[in-house]
Amino acid sequence: MDYTPYFYHYNQKVSTPITNNTQPNKCNHKGNLGHIILIVLILCSLLTALLLGAKFSDVNLVGLLKEELSKNSAQQFYILTTLPSEYLEEARIKSFSLRLSGNAGYIYTKNNQYFVALATYLDKKTAEDVLSKNEDLVIHELTFFKQKLLDNATDDGITNQTILALNDSIKVLYDLSINLALKESSIVDVLHTLESTHSELLKLKQSVINLSPSNKDILLSIIDPPLGTLNAIISSTAHQSLLGELRYAVTISVVSLCNSTL
Repeated sequence: MDYTPYFYHYNQKVSTPITNNTQPNKCNHKGNLGHIILIVLILCSLLTALLLGAKFSDVNLVGLLKEELSKNSAQQFYILTTLPSEYLEEARIKSFSLRLSGNAGYIYTKNNQYFVALATYLDKKTAEDVLSKNEDLVIHELTFFKQKLLDNATDDGITNQTILALNDSIKVLYDLSINLALKESSIVDVLHTLESTHSELLKLKQSVINLSPSNKDILLSIIDPPLGTLNAIISSTAHQSLLGELRYAVTISVVSLCNSTL
């Protein structure tokens, strides 16, 4: 597969991004605390049931605990895109136009329709804030179910390693795009970080190949898209759309991660 960003097929200058750039929000500690309290209550109930001699089939607490843990392991991402296009060529034209403004230009396909991504966000509020200031856009919520991927794995070690590495690279790329948009990072610093991230993903891919777990193809389908994109970026001799390239890299990383548990 060719994961080279669309903007490498053109040679145009980039103007100011049309999307607003906001800092990532802090973690939702209240939401996490709620999950923790619920899990503790379920565990306490389970212990009480054991002491009273109740059967698991009667109280079904194990199922409740497993369900809650599965929900808590899910991650949400938010892709801000254009309205749908019925034809791929039309989406490509939009992609080229948006790329000139420093946007991702990633073509996201859903229900046989084509959407062009401007950027991907790690929290809903930031995505909605940007949406409120721009017309004719839509937010797509993508979910990654970590536990589902682990349940289908015979080697939890390399699977967990892949999940952690992709989450780390997404966070790094996301922060780089924010800092570059705010002019808080230089192009040299950004490229240096991209090289390090690319190197880590390359090592991870080699580990997956060497270990050859039963879910090797799934893990490689998670690693290859961002790895190929980063390789294209750091190999380029001209970075006229570096902000768009970063946003593209974030988006393709998120899509590949979430698609692994569809």
